[in-house]
Amino acid sequence: PWGRPEALSLWTLPGSSASRPSNSTRGAPRPRSRAAKGRATPPEVTTEVVRAVIAKLGQGTAAEIASEITRAGVKVSGRAVRFLAERAGAETFRGDDGQRRYRL
Repeated sequence: PWGRPEALSLWTLPGSSASRPSNSTRGAPRPRSRAAKGRATPPEVTTEVVRAVIAKLGQGTAAEIASEITRAGVKVSGRAVRFLAERAGAETFRGDDGQRRYRL
């Protein structure tokens, strides 16, 4: 009356997949992955802004360029400036102090 008897036997056999917990529930809980932070660079900081600051300074490190942009009112990191300066076509070179510098 309940359909196929072999389907019912899967529930009663020890060691069958139906009687074991799945991999996602066995053992310690899996730590959650970190949520995406979104865009790290403010949308106001573009390659044109970075080019303008490099032109104003003549040359500078990413931190110096970021500091100048932050002084103008938009907080930005040196890491973001490195990314944007390379895409803005700035020339990268090592200064006398060994730091990576950018110029146009």
